[in-house]
Amino acid sequence: MANAKPSKALQRRAEPVQARARETWHLIIETAAQLLDETGIDGFNTNLLAEQAGLRVRTVYRYFPNKYAVIAALTEQLAVQWNSWNEPFYAALADRSVDWRPVLRRTIDNWMRKANKVPGSVSVLQAINATPELRDLHQSIFEEMCARFSSALVARGCRHSRAQLQAVAHAAVSALNAGGDTFFQLRGNEAQRYLEELYAMQEAYLARYLD
Repeated sequence: MANAKPSKALQRRAEPVQARARETWHLIIETAAQLLDETGIDGFNTNLLAEQAGLRVRTVYRYFPNKYAVIAALTEQLAVQWNSWNEPFYAALADRSVDWRPVLRRTIDNWMRKANKVPGSVSVLQAINATPELRDLHQSIFEEMCARFSSALVARGCRHSRAQLQAVAHAAVSALNAGGDTFFQLRGNEAQRYLEELYAMQEAYLARYLD
């Protein structure tokens, strides 16, 4: 995942400068992550957020015009973590001397399991996938991830046009996104079996271009 770029309508109202203001801003974001996990996008609202954070509603509105702007700001923070989880795979993919298969498996496993543990992560992923107000944000994250993926394929020296490798990246990332949506709804052995199939699908597809 990549650095998110929310539309102007979703950007926070004021950049926190003073230490106390920054603390309040981070409190709002941290509370939003926990609240989203409890209520989902439909139950999430600024009144409940303010109550949970121990703040006045007008304090929340000082920084965010609506609940979607809060989610967008939370996504910006989470996207930094998401991108760092992908870095080992991008590096392995760009280096022909590295066997990409085990790195792919580790990256997918690591990504899915960490997302399940980081507060707000799964809720945000589900929200940006399904909410029209967050569509531009979702597209920005998707496009940046595809760009990083295709750049790694180019660096590896794959014998295909840049346009073809961009299409490969789009297909692979789309499949992973859809796969993640399903994985996060599963538990226990069922989730593990599904993850194995996700590995196999990605390996088989990418092998057409990397082997």
